[in-house]
Amino acid sequence: YWHEQWHCIQTGLGLPASEGNTAHLDSEAGRTWLRLEMRALARALATRDDAQARKHLAAALRFRALRGGAGAPGTDALAEEAKLERNEGLAEYTGRSVAAAAAQADGVAAVADALAKAESSESFVRSAAYATGPAYGMLLDRWSPGWRSALSAGTSLPALLADRIRSSPANIDVAHVGQRYGMDQVRAEERARAEERERRSAALRVRLLGEDAVRFPLKQPALSFDPRSLFPLDSVGTVYTPVTVRDEWGELTADSGGLLSPD
Repeated sequence: YWHEQWHCIQTGLGLPASEGNTAHLDSEAGRTWLRLEMRALARALATRDDAQARKHLAAALRFRALRGGAGAPGTDALAEEAKLERNEGLAEYTGRSVAAAAAQADGVAAVADALAKAESSESFVRSAAYATGPAYGMLLDRWSPGWRSALSAGTSLPALLADRIRSSPANIDVAHVGQRYGMDQVRAEERARAEERERRSAALRVRLLGEDAVRFPLKQPALSFDPRSLFPLDSVGTVYTPVTVRDEWGELTADSGGLLSPD
């Protein structure tokens, strides 16, 4: 409820809705570094030892930085992620913070648990911000009270946090530190997933780009979909499974998926 309420007032706060292009989070490298970032963030949230928490955060920021070149040509992958974190991430942070305060519960523990659960998501393309946004928000609460007053339409939550704690993640030895978070296991799992993704991509291209595909023009579309199941199909668009689309011509529900083209 409070997640959606935040969306109702975000423009008035100078934080207009903006959807980032985070298709790179479905790539092998993108998913690998994101999962390691989530694991490090969860540990930073879980420990009360401030020095240890800062080390985990520095590792998370380092894993994030390694995704910087993973986006589409001509785009800044991390800037695109920051857009979604300002939009859905801040909304989810708000919802969790208000709910925890009302129930006098431990909101930080809930966010750490959500990070662990998010790792099993079928897709991170649009859903990652629902987990990382609240995590960075809670860590900012810990080390930079009042941070919300400094937010703007160009704010990056991770960059804001790195500046507050004067973190230097570039100096981290990834090969060594990565082992603390199960890097070899994550890499093996994502290699196997990438191979399966290639097979699925080929099948989707045949079904959704062939002569038998039914194409609908979109003028004023409204979509209902599961953000955890998006499948980027390279430059031709994104497959939503399932998806319901409403437009001037009526309503269509595609239980086995539909492709939305960039145009």
